[in-house]
Amino acid sequence: MRTRFTALIILMVLLTAAGCNDDGTSPQNDFRMTIKVVDFDGLPVPGLELSLMNDHPFFQKAGPPNKAAVKIEFYMPQEALGEISIWDMEGRKVRTVTSTVLPAGVHQVMWDGTDDERVQLPSTRYTVQFSLRDEAEGLSLETRMDVLMAAWQGPSAGKTSQNGALILSEKALFPHLYDVEGLQTTDEDGQFMGVLELGPAMWFQFYSPDEDRWQHFERDVTGSGLTLTFTWAPPRTPLSEPFVSGAAAPSGEKVPPYDGLNLNVYPNPFN
Repeated sequence: MRTRFTALIILMVLLTAAGCNDDGTSPQNDFRMTIKVVDFDGLPVPGLELSLMNDHPFFQKAGPPNKAAVKIEFYMPQEALGEISIWDMEGRKVRTVTSTVLPAGVHQVMWDGTDDERVQLPSTRYTVQFSLRDEAEGLSLETRMDVLMAAWQGPSAGKTSQNGALILSEKALFPHLYDVEGLQTTDEDGQFMGVLELGPAMWFQFYSPDEDRWQHFERDVTGSGLTLTFTWAPPRTPLSEPFVSGAAAPSGEKVPPYDGLNLNVYPNPFN
């Protein structure tokens, strides 16, 4: 089994859109977190880029770039309009991967973790939605599966200001704060690995473009309103790879996958 990944793709079948209220609307995003970075003398450290990732037992070190993507396989029972779209935790559509009339049969498309403007999206949980429409036949089908895109080389969540501070207002960066079910996981051979329940532990990676150095911290994020202070003291030499954990995989009951939408195809770190 391959062991070096740049992205983690973990899946489950969902019946409702992640992060949505009962009426289908997105909840009010009133999240706020204050980040402060100082040196050993207590002086602010400006210009540091922050990347975030939820810590979990499946963390693996970086590997082939083409693994920071997922191949989405879906079945069309007849010729119709087929659409694959990506949604974030707040119920916002961030990418339409494909939307076209397709013949009956099995089809595959790739999603590389970018939005409609081809800008890399943050490392967090997303929903892959498959929709099939044929108005003439009165046919309508929709299903969803969740993925956890986790790549250290993803976009910055922000940069510290001159006073060493950074305000985070995107709750979607912290997928464990949402009341959603655990993720069913498989390995690269398609074998079930267990149910992943995301906990409060988050990895904070700060990177200095001027020094080409980074430093990692692990902190628990339990909700909005937190102020976290970090002391910038990176190694004297640049690191070639971020540090990751390596705990054992969790266990749980397997949920049968939906036959019409499949993420168990390469590249996908857990198949």
